[in-house]
Amino acid sequence: MLNGGGGWGIFNSLFGWQNSATYGSVISYNLYWVAVIIMFLAMWYNEKHGHWPLRKPKYSTRNAEHGDNSSGKNSDGVLEKSTKAADPASSNVKEVKE
Repeated sequence: MLNGGGGWGIFNSLFGWQNSATYGSVISYNLYWVAVIIMFLAMWYNEKHGHWPLRKPKYSTRNAEHGDNSSGKNSDGVLEKSTKAADPASSNVKEVKE
C-alpha cells in the first residue's frame, strides 16, 4: 500500500502518474471528447446528405431539374454507357430499356 497501492502505485513509479486531476488534464480530456463527437456528427451528416458539412455537394439537384444529364439517360429514356476502355473510337453506346 505504498504510494496509493495496487495498480496506481505501479503507474506512479513507472510513468509518474498522479491520481489527481489538473486543469490541463481535464481540459484536454474534454476537448478530446468534443472532437470525437464532432467527427461522428460529421460522418453522420456525410452519410445522410452525401457531402461533408461546410462543403459544396459534388452535384446539384437544381442542375438535374434544368436539363443536366447526370443520370446517364438521354431525352428518349435510353441509357447511355461509356465504353472508352473497350473501344476508344466510339464515345457512347446506347442501350434500349427492356
